[in-house]
Amino acid sequence: MQKKLGHHFLLDRGVSNRIISAGGAKDHAKVTEAGPGRAFLTKALCQDVEKVLAVAIGSNHVSFLKEAFNQSSAVAIITANAKDLQ
Repeated sequence: MQKKLGHHFLLDRGVSNRIISAGGAKDHAKVTEAGPGRAFLTKALCQDVEKVLAVAIGSNHVSFLKEAFNQSSAVAIITANAKDLQ
């Protein structure tokens, strides 16, 4: 994956756990993740919530995510700019 558009990838499990805890989503929650990048947070979210909608802007990211979660019904992946979603 190329870093463009100012992407910074989350790689710290402690930070992802704090994000999930601060968000308060549990069990049957459905969560939208804007810019899932390398899916570090996505993987952690899958352990705590029912469904993750991963919104990725680049085709490289989408391809990576589809391959990483091809066996998972807990993650839906769409190609879009999250700021354009309503």
